[in-house]
Amino acid sequence: MAVLQAEFSGNAYERVLWVRLMTTLHAVFEHDQDEYFQAPARFEAISGPLIKQLDRAKELDSDVDEHLIPCVVAFASAADSSENQKVVNQAVLAHLRSESMHVRMAAVKCQRQLTEALSDEWLAHLPEMLPFIGEALEDDEEEIQNETRVWVSRIEAIIGESLTSMLQ
Repeated sequence: MAVLQAEFSGNAYERVLWVRLMTTLHAVFEHDQDEYFQAPARFEAISGPLIKQLDRAKELDSDVDEHLIPCVVAFASAADSSENQKVVNQAVLAHLRSESMHVRMAAVKCQRQLTEALSDEWLAHLPEMLPFIGEALEDDEEEIQNETRVWVSRIEAIIGESLTSMLQ
């Protein structure tokens, strides 16, 4: 946990340590057969520091897509309860309002992958997501708008209807 909560100077040693931690956590989350991370104390100990890693999107660059987002998705899957997933969703959505374009982009990509992986389970939180989706579609950065459109198309494919009327 200390690695997740420590200041990140970006040196090579810290980056390797961080990547190994993400890889290890990802494997642990994927192989959690005993619902270990559904316990409130364990869930809370990991959820905040893990999702806060989105704030490091600029320094982490490609490691966000390769390691962090898959780790968050595996965590949300392992912490398989509506209440836990709501906490994860709200934390990721909060990053969509970051000042940093890199953080907002990471949050959109994370939401898209959560939607793809958890499908109907994740879309139970769609009413909470809609205002954030609307804002992301109007983001100043065209890349974020484009990534949000991809996310919206995934949602529409799952629910079988257009989000246009819900976003107005």
